[in-house]
Amino acid sequence: MFFHSRSGWLAAVGLTLFALAAPPASSSPREGGAPVRQAGPGSVVWLGDYGTRSVGEIWGSQEKSAADRIAVVEDPEQGTVLRYEIRNGETAGITRDERVETRDPRLASGQPWRGRNGETWWFGWRFKLSPGFETRSNFNFLTQWKGESPDTGSPAFALGAGKTLRLKAGTQAGQVLVWRGPKTGSIKGQWQDIVVRMKVSNRPTGQIQIWSGEAGRLRRQGNLLGQGRRWVGRTLHSGYRDQHLIFKQGIYRDAKAFAGSSELRVRDPRIGTSFEAVRPR
Repeated sequence: MFFHSRSGWLAAVGLTLFALAAPPASSSPREGGAPVRQAGPGSVVWLGDYGTRSVGEIWGSQEKSAADRIAVVEDPEQGTVLRYEIRNGETAGITRDERVETRDPRLASGQPWRGRNGETWWFGWRFKLSPGFETRSNFNFLTQWKGESPDTGSPAFALGAGKTLRLKAGTQAGQVLVWRGPKTGSIKGQWQDIVVRMKVSNRPTGQIQIWSGEAGRLRRQGNLLGQGRRWVGRTLHSGYRDQHLIFKQGIYRDAKAFAGSSELRVRDPRIGTSFEAVRPR
């Protein structure tokens, strides 16, 4: 699986295109039923409201080695959050790598969210890496947009925590660095906000944009690190069997590269139709 290469990620300058222009209006999603909440312009179709619903009601499935590795806890700064904890040598799922993940957000209709060709979606959440969070390898994912493919289980896009936060694309031509964020050492133990806009397309006209920053300070304009720059390319591989993306959160890492424990905390993840709808609050 190409995302598991120990030789590192490939640079592919010719495969990326950045533009500073504001994004076009989102296309109307075709799946998911009525929005569950209004939040300024646009709407929220899924909310991980851990203070009012169980993890099993919010997510379709969980992968963990022990019952308490995914748990709703009270955070002194952010209130009710979901904690993912990974320990050395604990594997889950069909691979030998270490993982503790939730997947398939449950929509109001009861069906799992799917990102289909031609749709535009926004994702937002607040998160914190534990002070001792290990980052010695780039194979250390926090969030994945994954395609169901007959020949690879690698994610189409993965937000990871190596020396820096980084968003990688796994394309049929190789791996591409979409975005590089702050150094992880500078944000461990601090709450951060993320917003991602994705135009799902099996043609080279797909798009990704990402905004990140200190919790409570994220705005669509005026952030540092080239916030909102647009990557243009295929976001849905033509070889994907079911022609859709799924969404996963948690920790998924190389079992051979890590020796200690790490913890990720996430508050109020959202999927919606605009920046304001999903921006962490």
